[in-house]
Amino acid sequence: MTRLFKSKVLLIVVLCMGLAACTEQELFVAKEGTVPVTRGTDAVQGITELPGFSFEEILEVIANLGTDFVEAISPILEAIDIPGDLASAALTTYKVSTETPHPDGSGKTITVSGVVIVPANYDGDSLRFVISPVPTYTENDAAPSIIFSGERDIPLLYDNFLNYLYFTALNSLQGCAIFMPDYPGFGDSFGQCFHPYALKEPLIRSTLDLAKEAKAAMTDLGYTLKKEVIVTGYSQGGLVATAVGRELDLNGAEHDMPLCLLLGGGVPANLKALFDIARVTPALPLSFIFPYATYGYQQNGYPEINLNDVIHYPFSYYPPIIFDGYHSVVDAIAAFPLTNIGLFTLNVILNNENVPTIALLNDLLEKNSIDPWKNNAPVVFIHGFLDEAVYYTNVVDFVEDMEELGGTPELHTNLLTEHILTLFDYFIELPIYISQYK
Repeated sequence: MTRLFKSKVLLIVVLCMGLAACTEQELFVAKEGTVPVTRGTDAVQGITELPGFSFEEILEVIANLGTDFVEAISPILEAIDIPGDLASAALTTYKVSTETPHPDGSGKTITVSGVVIVPANYDGDSLRFVISPVPTYTENDAAPSIIFSGERDIPLLYDNFLNYLYFTALNSLQGCAIFMPDYPGFGDSFGQCFHPYALKEPLIRSTLDLAKEAKAAMTDLGYTLKKEVIVTGYSQGGLVATAVGRELDLNGAEHDMPLCLLLGGGVPANLKALFDIARVTPALPLSFIFPYATYGYQQNGYPEINLNDVIHYPFSYYPPIIFDGYHSVVDAIAAFPLTNIGLFTLNVILNNENVPTIALLNDLLEKNSIDPWKNNAPVVFIHGFLDEAVYYTNVVDFVEDMEELGGTPELHTNLLTEHILTLFDYFIELPIYISQYK
């Protein structure tokens, strides 16, 4: 019943957002007597137009997923009579690419990619640039640039993720340019590196390199972008968003992107603290994230990490197979034990730092956690009290650390939800906050 209620609330919010936009015709219907701005991408480096979507088409995609989420909202979908203006509200999607340093610190470069989504009937008004990293994924087909390219035919089994992408895209109808980066190791960089899942600096650097390229290319195409940016994301996207938001809040002038708002959901701010709880907690419903992070460290500058020191055999041999870019999050969840004693070695559970790999892993998790700071722009965290993947104490401690430094973060807590269901709270609050800061 809770899931059904939240699903209904989500759809109602999306529809209200779209209907509200319909009353302000300038958001996606050209004003009378004006001609929408037209442009071609042939002469602009690093950006390519992808197939666009209308609101109606996005609802059809969701309806065709055949998941529990869709079953819950199907009566509402069937009853919807979409107004003509809203049904024709198209989204223009661009793929952007640029070079960034390899995450292994070797000095090599890789080609990273992502997408920017804007209202199709853009008429010259300034758009708010929204940096929106996405939640954890393990297959290349889940990269935003591939999902929005129209190349993949099979919907993701992990439907919450696909719902997230399309819902985030709909926020562009509020007069925003929504930028979603592919993580390094996916999209254009697939095969060039392994995803630096828990490496903070490569994720900040690649996201900002792409964001700068995207903003420059959009300007060259004739779009007007407001200088201050919104940064938002959930789960791993919340980790990246908080790290990027912190950088822009403190050093936004250097990047020419001052921060307007940071909104993070399910944020794993202190990686070391999360690992310390997980190693002694029996139930690990998303246990694949620990092998994913460890293997990411090994493949990006720390080859001395021995997976057998961290993960029980035969699971220590799974990462190169499961994390090859062709297996989904569902595959990853199924591949690893869902208990700490089934997954971790005894040395990990006992935190035996006499084992070099464990000492190094602890050090890496500490270094790649987000440092609290005294925020200047508004900072909002959304978290589920029952979160069994990113434990609630993690965000509480982080908020308190920020407050001790003189910061003023907000923490919005749902007392009844865990990690996945709290995504709906994030869905609901995101368009509300975007409307306030757009």
